[in-house]
Amino acid sequence: MEIFTEIIHPIVLKRLKEYSDQTGAPLEELYRQIKEKIGDLSNKYKTGREDEIDYGDPLTRLAYLYTYVPGLSACLTEVLFSVKQTFNFEEYDEIRCLVFGGGPGTELISMAKVFENEGIKFFLTDKEAKWYDCWYEIRDRIKYLFPDRKIQADSTEVDLCNVDDFERIKYATQHSQFVFFNYVVSELYKSAPHFFRFLEQVFTHLPSKAIIVIVDRSQREIINLINCLIKEFNLHKTFGLPKTCRTDEDFKGELVQKIGTPPRGKYFQTYQIVAVKP
Repeated sequence: MEIFTEIIHPIVLKRLKEYSDQTGAPLEELYRQIKEKIGDLSNKYKTGREDEIDYGDPLTRLAYLYTYVPGLSACLTEVLFSVKQTFNFEEYDEIRCLVFGGGPGTELISMAKVFENEGIKFFLTDKEAKWYDCWYEIRDRIKYLFPDRKIQADSTEVDLCNVDDFERIKYATQHSQFVFFNYVVSELYKSAPHFFRFLEQVFTHLPSKAIIVIVDRSQREIINLINCLIKEFNLHKTFGLPKTCRTDEDFKGELVQKIGTPPRGKYFQTYQIVAVKP
């Protein structure tokens, strides 16, 4: 399954054409706006201003989907192949995944690539509910390509800095084999006291042997914070290392030509950690 060619490219192209029909904006103008959004996203990530990004804007979501999801999915796929080789999943009829910030679909793509024969149930949380349309479209695309795949999902809006929201996901937390934090720590660490109280509830209610997968920025401040979280909540660290992820996939097609800049997929620097609740 080619992440960009078979999944992301057709979805983004379809969405842009639908948006053009709805708004009357010419496609060429939308390609130009997407390129601007890509530059704006990159600038805000580099300067630590992620909280200023408006994911409620449909073109911002498409710019993120196009630019970051191919590389991040390839990166997470490598992590999950290592996890599958390390842990035994034969006892599970269905693998249940709790995903924080799961709207863009990175974890969905990676799990579908690694666990080809297992049923997968996702419980998605994202502060921006408009992401879920993208997620379900990615799921439908995967099921179209692989009709036998069993992928289910529930979703809810959750603010990870509001501990009262934990009640919405308490049941899912208690019944998940995987918990994913994909670039969540670096986005929320500035709200540390509130974020940590929410994490305390999550790690307290996770079942024994639950696998926690964290992929984030390879920056010393973020790495130290993640390792402090692992220690603070008494999780067993399986591995944690800076990793340069790359994909062999060639980014070609109408979108790449029209937008004029390829997705970020080559030499993608991240920090990856896998931990287990004792």
